Amino acid sequence: MRHTTITLALDAGAPLRDVQDFAGHRDPRTTRRYDRSRSSLDRHAAYTLTAYLA
Repeated sequence: MRHTTITLALDAGAPLRDVQDFAGHRDPRTTRRYDRSRSSLDRHAAYTLTAYLA
């Protein structure tokens, strides 16, 4: 749930600093990991299959 909330906040355009404060991260690099992990979903097999079926 935490990961989803942080990822959705970043997707919605919330500033990294605000999301960092919300998540309680001391280091912005921790928050950036959530931002970077979003692109790996695009390579996930389930997403490829869904795009193919759509």
